[in-house]
This record gives sequence, C-alpha cells and structure tokens, in this order.
Amino acid sequence: MAGRRYRLSPLSIRETGTTYSAPIASATVTVYLAGTSTLATCYADTTTGTALASSATTTSASGYFEFYIDGADYRSTQKFKIVISKATYSDVTYDYLDVIIPF
Repeated sequence: MAGRRYRLSPLSIRETGTTYSAPIASATVTVYLAGTSTLATCYADTTTGTALASSATTTSASGYFEFYIDGADYRSTQKFKIVISKATYSDVTYDYLDVIIPF
C-alpha cells in the first residue's frame, strides 16, 4: 500500500467557537470525498490494509489525528472533506483538502 498521510495539528476548542484553546481529545474525525457525503476509503496505517470503520478515526489526548489514503484507491487530484465532531461541541468541517505524499 503506497499511502498518503494526512495529519492535522491539534483541534482546539478555539476552532469550535468557544474562548478556550485547549486541545479536544476523543473527537470523532470522519473522512469524505470533497463536496459530498460519500465516505472515503482510508486507513489507520500503511501496513495492515484494513480500512477504518465508517471512515472515522479519533483525536488523541493532544488533539492530533491522522489517517492514510491509499494511492491505489484515488487519483492524486482527489480532494477530501473531514468532519470533526464531539458531543457538546459544534462540528468542524474542512472541505476540499489535498492529501499529499509525505517526503
């Protein structure tokens, strides 16, 4: 699997519209094809070949998350949407993101 990785800096409460800036742990991050509600095929790592259930991962205690996109699944021009959600917070959506091959 020749994977492309996406890693976002910690999601903070500031991004969800409140006045604090602490990282948000245990938020659900769901990956879609850009501009759609179609779940993207993505992976937790580049070795197992097992897709993430419901195209979702969870933020770490530090607010980080990452997922991998297999280059065999999508063209390099494919863009993605991520939706980050957690109870008691407003959802945060990033649409039309490039997932690039790391060096």
